Amino acid sequence: MAGAERQPQTRSGDFSVLSPARVARLTEQAETEQDRTLLIVAAFSGLRRELWALRWSDIDWRLQLIHVRRSLPV
Repeated sequence: MAGAERQPQTRSGDFSVLSPARVARLTEQAETEQDRTLLIVAAFSGLRRELWALRWSDIDWRLQLIHVRRSLPV
């Protein structure tokens, strides 16, 4: 072990995000308006898998909020 190089540790709070300009360039490549919208919401909300479980009733358009339900463990 002597002389072994220590590998950097990633903590759960360490992450990188795309800039708004990069998100815009990415979404320009979306095939449909629905795909574009999903990419934008995923990029700016932090939601990933949760997006697929959303329903229209989860969106409060007036308050500009998305309500995410916590699912029970399987």
